[in-house]
Amino acid sequence: MKTDIKNENVIEVRGLVTGYGRTKALDDVSFDLEKGLIHAVIGTSGCGKTTLLKNMLGLMQYKSGSVKVLGTEINDQTEVVVNKVRERTGVLFQRGALLNSMTVAENVALPFLLHRNMAADDVASEVEELLKQVGLSGAGKKMPTELSGGMIKRAALARALAIKPEILFCDEPSAGLDPVTTRGIDELLLSLRKETGMTVVIVTHDLDSISRIADRVLFLFNRSLLFHGTAADAMNSGHEPIQAFFRREAAC
Repeated sequence: MKTDIKNENVIEVRGLVTGYGRTKALDDVSFDLEKGLIHAVIGTSGCGKTTLLKNMLGLMQYKSGSVKVLGTEINDQTEVVVNKVRERTGVLFQRGALLNSMTVAENVALPFLLHRNMAADDVASEVEELLKQVGLSGAGKKMPTELSGGMIKRAALARALAIKPEILFCDEPSAGLDPVTTRGIDELLLSLRKETGMTVVIVTHDLDSISRIADRVLFLFNRSLLFHGTAADAMNSGHEPIQAFFRREAAC
């Protein structure tokens, strides 16, 4: 169930200008993302969704403006400072990004080995609990190549949750999945948000997912933020690019 509870902001973007070389992907974009909500970043193909995600994750330098994540300005910070922010966030990559040379359990255990000083038995217990949480009990010994697309996403989600993130970033979580599996991922994200209170930022083009789980949507168009508000208000807005998107007449 979506929520309309308003809280403090966990991400603040002001006058963001970013791109590749001399090409601007986003120009003068500003918004705030509230704590505890699910925010969907949407728009047509090439509108800058992934670029925006990279800037919030500190994976690329922006040209000007400000991006604050959990109170920390991301640009021009040392790797140590940015890593401190990353230790409070989790990322679900589009294709899962599991390491094929490791079992599912070993993949999920990686954050514990990188960020925590824990005994092997404690790590194994935490991993087992995480796999149970995402509906993959008993799958720890499997290799990623033995998993279905939906199982890969769930395993990757378990790994992202290992550090108990305050913000979970998801890049096209439904990409390549059938509608039934997509609904399962959506319901899992809603359940996890309810249990943990974490903020979720999703880059997506799946209209059904947007309707099911998004508390707020950010619609990017022509290098700008055209709309920021609820999905219902977006669908009733007078902006033709947004209307075309929701009518499925625009390429995603």
